[in-house]
Amino acid sequence: MLDDLAWWVTVVMLVREVGVTVLRFWVIRHGVIAASRGGKVKTLLQAVAIGLYVLPLSGWLHVVAAVVMGAAIVMALITGGDYVGRAVRLRRGAGATA
Repeated sequence: MLDDLAWWVTVVMLVREVGVTVLRFWVIRHGVIAASRGGKVKTLLQAVAIGLYVLPLSGWLHVVAAVVMGAAIVMALITGGDYVGRAVRLRRGAGATA
C-alpha cells in the first residue's frame, strides 16, 4: 500500500493540526477557540478517507477515497484559515479591553 497517498497530504494535515493547537495555546489567556462545525466535518472526512485508503480498493472506489481525502484537505485549509482569523480577532479584542 505504499505510494497510495502523496506525502504532501500528510504534511498539510500535520501542519494544520499542529498550527491550530499552537493557535489555541497562543490565545488561551484571552479566551477559548472552540472546535467549529467545519473542523468537525474535516475530522469526519479525514477519518472516512483514511478508512477507505486502508481498504484494498481499486477502480472507482479508489477514486472515491481520493475525492473524500481531497475534500478533507480543502476543509483543513478553509478551517485552518478560519481558526487563524478567530485567534487574531480574539487577541485584538482582548487587547482592546485590557
